[in-house]
Amino acid sequence: MNLLHRGLLILLALASTAAVEAPPPPGYLAVVCVPSHGGSATFIATFPPDANYPHGVSYLLSCAHLLEDGGAAKPIVLHAPAPGGAKSPVRCQPRFIAFDTVVDLSLMRMDHGPVPNVAPIAPRNHSIASRAISCGYDQMRWPGRREPVTIFRVTPTELWSREKPIPGRSGGGLLDPETGQLIGVCLARIDVKSDPTAGRGIYCSLEAIHHFLEGKGYGWLVPRGQAAAGSKPV
Repeated sequence: MNLLHRGLLILLALASTAAVEAPPPPGYLAVVCVPSHGGSATFIATFPPDANYPHGVSYLLSCAHLLEDGGAAKPIVLHAPAPGGAKSPVRCQPRFIAFDTVVDLSLMRMDHGPVPNVAPIAPRNHSIASRAISCGYDQMRWPGRREPVTIFRVTPTELWSREKPIPGRSGGGLLDPETGQLIGVCLARIDVKSDPTAGRGIYCSLEAIHHFLEGKGYGWLVPRGQAAAGSKPV
């Protein structure tokens, strides 16, 4: 084997190793498991302690159907991903502070911050591409799933994917694979009985997320430009 061939083999081996060890999509560690309610949620903003919140404060976005069947009265239990894929219980008790059953969104607040991983909401001028990353905890299994999906329809209220999410991923974030920003929330799957390969995944759209937060008085969590959500209103 000559030196040129040997060098090419080394480069191919390094490229293969880099592909295997490539970092996960940014922001996916912000998606947490909600075992108490059988779904998922995403940390969208977090802040350090101040005069109003001496222990800091963090906000999570999820779906509203977690509140069904008595879910509104249940204590919320969160498990956040830890290094190596293990689950780490969140010790501070979060609570629901806003929800809308029509668009199927809910907002939680946790009086603790900052948390290490956040997927900020994409701003209004964000372009929705055909590829995205769907994150969540299928059937409450660990580690969480992060699946590439193909977006084939965008409406003012919904995004449709060709791939169908598994139960348990509801409330999990749909992330931009380049920026790690949240562009949707997993809501449901549509199956076609006559054709198991047909159907779609349904996600709440970015536009609907903006309207929900603004309507509930939390519009300041929506970035106005390319900057991530990271500062409270003045």
